[in-house]
Amino acid sequence: MKRPVTTRKVRYLASLSIYLLASTISNAQAADKEAGKALYKETCARCHSKLIGRKITGSPKLTNTDEAYITARLKGYAQDEHDYTDEKKYKQRMIDTAKSLSDEDIKNIAAYLSSK
Repeated sequence: MKRPVTTRKVRYLASLSIYLLASTISNAQAADKEAGKALYKETCARCHSKLIGRKITGSPKLTNTDEAYITARLKGYAQDEHDYTDEKKYKQRMIDTAKSLSDEDIKNIAAYLSSK
């Protein structure tokens, strides 16, 4: 004999379904720190690494920086809407680099740097 489906069971299953769907969407939209690490090493480390880059270029340290700040700065550089401490020195490199990054790339780099 089958058990009747109660309102309580329906609510439970509906809640469980919504939770699973939300967590799946959240995971799909989450930044990929490993991809961000690879992009940072390929794109940013030449100028912003602690060992060589910052000593030569005078570029700021990026690690342990707020994710929203990094995202806003990179998007601003891509649109040439940021101030530069030395207009002549590295402005064009930052603009070109930021323009080469997709929104997903920027999100991944920011997630990696904020976690470091």
